[in-house]
Amino acid sequence: MPIEAMVRAAIAANSTVGANEIRLDARLNDIPGLGSLDFVAAINDLEQRSGLTIPDSDAVACRTVADLVDLCTRLAASLNSA
Repeated sequence: MPIEAMVRAAIAANSTVGANEIRLDARLNDIPGLGSLDFVAAINDLEQRSGLTIPDSDAVACRTVADLVDLCTRLAASLNSA
C-alpha cells in the first residue's frame, strides 16, 4: 500500500471522516474527530501499517496531511538506504 494511502487510512480509522475525504492540504487539527489522543492513535496505527517508527517530536511537528506523508516517505527512504 502506498504511503499516502496508509496515512489516509490511519487518519480515517481514528477520526470521523473517510479516507477519500482527506485532502493532502488538510490541517491535522482541523480534521473532524481527530483530537490529540486520536492523533496519537493514528500515528500508532500508521506505524503498524507501515512498519516505520515515527518519532513523537517529528509527528507533532506535522501540521498537514502532506507533512505527515512527507515525513513517512523520508523515514521509509532512510530505512531502504540503510
